[in-house]
Amino acid sequence: MIICISGQSGSGKTTAAYAIAEALGLPVLHLDQVGELVWQRENVKEDLVARFGKEILDSTGKIDIKKLGDIIFAAGAESDRAFHNNVVMPEVIKVTDSKIAQNGGNMILDFKLLPIMKYWDTAHFRIHIESDVEARLARMEACDKTDRTYLLNRDAAAPAITLKPPRVDYLIVNNGTEQEFRELIDIGIAKIKARLNG
Repeated sequence: MIICISGQSGSGKTTAAYAIAEALGLPVLHLDQVGELVWQRENVKEDLVARFGKEILDSTGKIDIKKLGDIIFAAGAESDRAFHNNVVMPEVIKVTDSKIAQNGGNMILDFKLLPIMKYWDTAHFRIHIESDVEARLARMEACDKTDRTYLLNRDAAAPAITLKPPRVDYLIVNNGTEQEFRELIDIGIAKIKARLNG
């Protein structure tokens, strides 16, 4: 069983993924983390450095996520973003396919761009989480993961994704308290269980 969870950065995808994983006993794969691993592969790193320069490397010679993000998510960086995606996404898909196979076809996938990837339309259950920018920024700043400019640039760089039934099985709007969000996740878990038993 594949469960896909999408939403903007800071919307609560990871929180939902772990709660569902615990309830259903499924492994979670965060495709952002897969991308970070793929960036460190020599062939990928060489292509990215050739395009963007050694400035994207940290002091240990690894791709610096923030430095690369500042380039590919900048306004007007469509060709840089396309180059990055053409180099990185095929590798991300290979790793994801391999992880799904290793887990017998059972996996929770968490990634903001899942609705434009092959996994979305074949998933057993699809959850999309929406949240306003101020709520997402507050969550991400609390985790020291981003700043306002980076988040807004990343949002602007993402393709417009409109999800309505039947392309989404459960839509969560996460603008309330953590307790309210947990209650909405529990409803989602109940819906997944109902589908499995139905």
